[in-house]
Amino acid sequence: KGFQSMSMQDVANEIGTSEAALYHYVHSKDELLTLVLDRTYENPEADHATYAEASGTDVDGHRFFYFPRSCVNLIGYNMSRSQMVRMFSLLNGESLNPSHPAHEYFTQRYFNNWAYFSRINWVLPHGMSLDDFHHLWRLTMSAMDGLQYRWFAGEIDNLGEEWLHFSDNLFPQKEWNHLLDPTLYTPEDGCLSHLGL
Repeated sequence: KGFQSMSMQDVANEIGTSEAALYHYVHSKDELLTLVLDRTYENPEADHATYAEASGTDVDGHRFFYFPRSCVNLIGYNMSRSQMVRMFSLLNGESLNPSHPAHEYFTQRYFNNWAYFSRINWVLPHGMSLDDFHHLWRLTMSAMDGLQYRWFAGEIDNLGEEWLHFSDNLFPQKEWNHLLDPTLYTPEDGCLSHLGL
């Protein structure tokens, strides 16, 4: 239905309460939107699902995060909360209109996400600079968003399988090798500090 055409009564009907009761918790539709975006979509549970199994430690005790694995994890998590991701994607599209109340949120989200990502100690292929990784990150997030839109449109059946096909192109085995997943690391790989971001 979209945010602009949705009413507070619609929300109340969906969750099985009265509109008056809903206003006891939020004062406006815009406030409800802020609550959903800030506290529901991007939360500690999402971070845990994305990063918990995407980290590993080398023989010298350095902890690193594996970007390709974090993407697989994120896709899996998003598949488990498809209705939330569908709503978020719809809001993202609607917010291209500068008058939309989420316009500023989505405009800043890109910069905020990159600021967060660029501080993570990723392990990357030899010679990949921060600028190179920024480009790859943008490409990867764009591919993920596009695939999710196709998934919601019913054009693909299995988002996870489709993502793995994309991963083969985004993270070529020859270039990423044992940096695709922490489970591929062996003590023979030694210290990885020279590959940290």
